[in-house]
Amino acid sequence: MPPLQRRTLATCIFALAFILFYEARGERLVSGERQAADSYELATQHYWEQTGAGIFVVCIGTLLVATLRRPGHNPIYTAPELAVYALAFGALLGTAVVSWLIVEKLRNGV
Repeated sequence: MPPLQRRTLATCIFALAFILFYEARGERLVSGERQAADSYELATQHYWEQTGAGIFVVCIGTLLVATLRRPGHNPIYTAPELAVYALAFGALLGTAVVSWLIVEKLRNGV
């Protein structure tokens, strides 16, 4: 797969996973209204469903980006490209952690 196509696929994977991780906190990314969870148990269940889907997307996407290539062609990953991938993975991890902290606030009644 050409570098531009690989980067576009990686961007789409990041966008979908980011939306799933962000919405794991119980509120929509695009909608102006806020959906409050009724209980901590429902919020926790919703968090794990959304986060599980996000992890699945990241794993399958990583597998696709790493394995889809033209026969006989080894992709060349430049240092800036690898740095952007690492930064994106960190942003996804941070979003999942912040979403979990927001769900935990519900348990404490804050």
